[in-house]
Amino acid sequence: MTERLPLFRDRIRAFVTPPPIVNGPLWKRVCMRVWVRAWRMMVLAVLAIAAIALGYLLLAGLLVAAPQAIVTETIGDRCARNGPLDCTRAIADARQAVLFCVGGLIAIIGLYFTYRRWMLEHENTQIAADEGRVIEQRHRREGEQLEIGRITDALSLLDSENEAKQTAGISLLTDYALHTPETRHVQVILDVLKAFIERDHRVGWKELAGERTDERLAVSPEAAAALRGLLRASSQRRMNVELRNLTFRELEAPNTDWSYVQLYRVNFSRSNLSEARFGPAAGGHSHVKFETTELDLADFTDARLHHVQFYLSDPLNAGWKLGLTGAKFTRARMRVVSFHGGFIMEPDFDGASLRQVIFTDNSGVTPKAFVGADLMNVTFPEDGQNSRHGLVSNRGTFPMRGLISPKLVTGTVDLTEAAATDGAQPVRDSGSPAGDSRTPEPNPTDESPT
Repeated sequence: MTERLPLFRDRIRAFVTPPPIVNGPLWKRVCMRVWVRAWRMMVLAVLAIAAIALGYLLLAGLLVAAPQAIVTETIGDRCARNGPLDCTRAIADARQAVLFCVGGLIAIIGLYFTYRRWMLEHENTQIAADEGRVIEQRHRREGEQLEIGRITDALSLLDSENEAKQTAGISLLTDYALHTPETRHVQVILDVLKAFIERDHRVGWKELAGERTDERLAVSPEAAAALRGLLRASSQRRMNVELRNLTFRELEAPNTDWSYVQLYRVNFSRSNLSEARFGPAAGGHSHVKFETTELDLADFTDARLHHVQFYLSDPLNAGWKLGLTGAKFTRARMRVVSFHGGFIMEPDFDGASLRQVIFTDNSGVTPKAFVGADLMNVTFPEDGQNSRHGLVSNRGTFPMRGLISPKLVTGTVDLTEAAATDGAQPVRDSGSPAGDSRTPEPNPTDESPT
């Protein structure tokens, strides 16, 4: 640390102040204190008189001597009493010019010192701002190190063989992903949870006599918790995740949001996905199988389904079912989708686009489900129940486009009147004239594509 140099006023103070007497009798100390004060007063009086005299001389020189020197080029000469008027006026003008110059000089000096003070304050402000930024960066680095430490601790819990520690690690990672402002940390956590689910999938096979079989085990509670955490974090932070080549057996994930998860070659077996939401995920869902899975009140609004199967693997097993009661496929784009078995009651295909969709077995689908839908090569089952609903003909397949009301009739039952009762407007087939609601005669040579 450098030592501060003594200022000019410090030197003057040391010069005019005699050294005090520290030791000695009281009367000497009192006399010395009185002498010091008297000495200072005399010095101040002398300095004041000198300043007054100097100011008087300076003022006289500026107001008297300088104008005369400018006009007469001498200091002592004066204009004659009865001399020309121009000399006196010239001296007055010169005095005024001197005053203007002095005032301008004082103004320039004031501006200079004002600029110096402003620069000093500006430098101090910059230094304070730089120090604030350094402190903020240090705090940010400390916060990032703390966050990284928390993630590392949670990852160490995931690597543990203890199931309770794994569950705790999943909970910590999920909570951190929901509240951290760093998007890159959220992506890291989603990748970690996805890797944990894939690791459980690789080891989730049943073994017989020490050898692995083709039958999968049920999803472990830890993997199910990781999947629920991944779904919750991806939906709330609106970050897309892709799940590929996975099988979830006996998964309990009701009322979950899959809107930001893209499924590819993912199988659900004997799972519970009631009230789940499969929204418009990026890329849609392709080659997905819902085997004996409960999907009551599931929401597929605006979803894109390609090569998706809903089927009941064991119809004779009363313990499991394929439930699609109240499922919504509003504005969904469905390509090569099949519904095999199960119990479908009051689904909603309003505004959906169906291409090569198959309904087989005992499906409880009524014409009201397809109001506003666009159908092309849709196959319905030919059983007694759906014949009463008016969803079958002898061919079984309806190559129709632009269907906006349930104008699907059999050879003996016409549902146009029922559709009008429900508030829908009957629409003619693409090959029938306007106002003709008759069922087209089946061609004996036609064959069902099923």
